[in-house]
Amino acid sequence: MCSIVVADGDSTLLKLVECYLSFRGHSVFSANGAIDAMSAVRAVRPDIVVVDAELQWGGWKGIRALMNEDPFLVEIPMVLIADRVPADDLRDAKRPVIASWLSKPFRLFQLQVAIENSLAGRNMARFDSAHRARPADGGTLPVAGVVTHGNGWGHQSGGEG
Repeated sequence: MCSIVVADGDSTLLKLVECYLSFRGHSVFSANGAIDAMSAVRAVRPDIVVVDAELQWGGWKGIRALMNEDPFLVEIPMVLIADRVPADDLRDAKRPVIASWLSKPFRLFQLQVAIENSLAGRNMARFDSAHRARPADGGTLPVAGVVTHGNGWGHQSGGEG
């Protein structure tokens, strides 16, 4: 599959995401803060970076700024986990700053879809708890091919949930 650096200050969520993505066949490298995340990004040169907006020690903007200065890292897409992202933060003049973002709380399959869409270069979408993709303009799009029932942790359950 692909290599992913995941950075989040919540160690429980970080481990859950790492286990889920590893189970899905990805190579996952975890970081608890922005400094560790940047070290991992430089060492691994991942296919994609998943970052919590509330990350300590430089935050996602610090990671993105350092990535933008390195010609080997500048094109790596970033998925941001956040409650809200101001429109000015979504794009700069030359390239996407954030390929996709998820609002908390989210289901793990939504993260997988965000990663796949980001790697495929699809339009940025925001996933909400109603299982719909929401483009930046506020409209709604169906999430094609996604199972919209489960136990809340990204694993499908036996019945409708």
